[in-house]
Amino acid sequence: MDFQQNIVGQDFLTKTKSPEYACVSIIGDIVEAINFDASQMFIQWEIQIPDRWQLDIEELVELEQQSFDLVQLEEWNRIKSITQTSKASSQKTQDGQLQSVAHFCFPFDLQMQVHQDDLNSKFPILLLQVNSFDSWDRNRIEGYGFVEIPHDPGYHELRVKTYKPHDDIYTRIYEFFLGGAIKVKDFPSIASSYYLNNNNQKTVLNRFNVNTESSGDIIIRVNVSIQKEQYKKESIDKHETKMKEEMKEKLREKREINGTNTLGTTLFKGSMGFINRYQQTGLQ
Repeated sequence: MDFQQNIVGQDFLTKTKSPEYACVSIIGDIVEAINFDASQMFIQWEIQIPDRWQLDIEELVELEQQSFDLVQLEEWNRIKSITQTSKASSQKTQDGQLQSVAHFCFPFDLQMQVHQDDLNSKFPILLLQVNSFDSWDRNRIEGYGFVEIPHDPGYHELRVKTYKPHDDIYTRIYEFFLGGAIKVKDFPSIASSYYLNNNNQKTVLNRFNVNTESSGDIIIRVNVSIQKEQYKKESIDKHETKMKEEMKEKLREKREINGTNTLGTTLFKGSMGFINRYQQTGLQ
């Protein structure tokens, strides 16, 4: 444990604004898209950051001063992007059924700071839009989906269900022959439950009249790391308590061994003395 702490250390990689703030690292990748009705796809994604959450820009400036690779810096704290195009292939599941899978493995990396009181509230949300195109360059939207980043630190594998708008037969025929599709006007609104009206007031967003149909699934892998002073203190206290318990256990075992050796010597001497007395009595 001491060796591990000497390597890892106990200080934060990023300096927080104050002890009340926490550092949140979100490192993940868009793994694959499953069971979409398309042969070639790409995914447009965006991370919606809640209020009072801030991207860690100061550390990015420090990295720029250390002459890091510009390509590496461009991928740091990117909140929106588009994956490469992936061609779907048929694969067998464990049940022996065939499913269409398009692999992406497209990474994303966010470093943020937030007040510790806001860690129990809403976390960043990953918005997803699956697009397809064919050999005639006809573009279609295959599905929308979103998922909130898990609150618990550690590794998470998420399966995001998607949907797409469903319209009348004429629109579907037009989409089939010429491409195009009904598109959400405001992409971030797919994860919102309200909108701002003309008076700049929050109003409930009603989706009752929107017709949709189920689409495929997207697999996401996410690693979440949270650093804050409270965790640091708890970790130090836990380590000290563990060391004290180990020392007590070693002392207890040492005392038991010493007591057993003393008792064994006494019995051995007593037995020898008894045997000697018995032999002396028998000889007489």
